[in-house]
Amino acid sequence: MSINDSTKLSIDQHRLFYQQMRTTTPLQAVVATCWFGVLMYHDSSVFPKFWLVLFLAFLAFRYSVYLKIKAWDDDKIASQINAVNHNGLIAAAINGLLWSVFYAYSFYHLPEQWMLLFAAFVIVLMASGFITLAIHKQSFYAFFGFFIIPIVIFTFINYEKGSTLSNMAFMYVFLDLISCHCTKTSTELSLIA
Repeated sequence: MSINDSTKLSIDQHRLFYQQMRTTTPLQAVVATCWFGVLMYHDSSVFPKFWLVLFLAFLAFRYSVYLKIKAWDDDKIASQINAVNHNGLIAAAINGLLWSVFYAYSFYHLPEQWMLLFAAFVIVLMASGFITLAIHKQSFYAFFGFFIIPIVIFTFINYEKGSTLSNMAFMYVFLDLISCHCTKTSTELSLIA
């Protein structure tokens, strides 16, 4: 099968996108387990347990997809490019949704000092998500739509004037605008290359 330059670029982008799962997936599992422990200390209901099991199952499935695609040659990826693209999009959306649900639940069950720490973690997760997903534009927007937008809306809905946590929402919006611009720029640069 002959692969043209644009297809080769797309294959390389997908390989890079999926290779990041080698480190980001185990890291997310560790971080999720730590936050689960914090939440369980303050709320021993069934929801945190259900969320952790669901999240770890999702990460395990995502990692298995990475291992499968890693073994494919360029021709196989080229022939399955739509499925590979679709998988990345769905995975980013589910990942974002699971974290935003956890954030909203934690908001009502964690003391303010822990919630402030969690809000700071959200900023770090946001930044790392933008960096890793900038390669794959569709996944970036899926993550943005299912993680950042719900968190911003939720934080503004629960806004209390002068609250440090509420002020985090403004930081989220600021970072979102910067990241959207950076993603657009990196996409344009990859097309030039």
